[in-house]
Amino acid sequence: MTTAKNLGIWMDHSSAHVMEFTTDPIETNIIFSKFTHEEKEHSLGKGENLMHNKEQHQ
Repeated sequence: MTTAKNLGIWMDHSSAHVMEFTTDPIETNIIFSKFTHEEKEHSLGKGENLMHNKEQHQ
């Protein structure tokens, strides 16, 4: 038999709050993103370059 868990997740751009609803007080874990602004800019740039190269080859 499996045990059912009741979870709530609240997310924003830099963190996720995972809440487990039990008969005890609610247990909350916070997970922070390690994705920095510089990494975001780098990823966006790579995506744009890749799309440009695909368009040029068509």
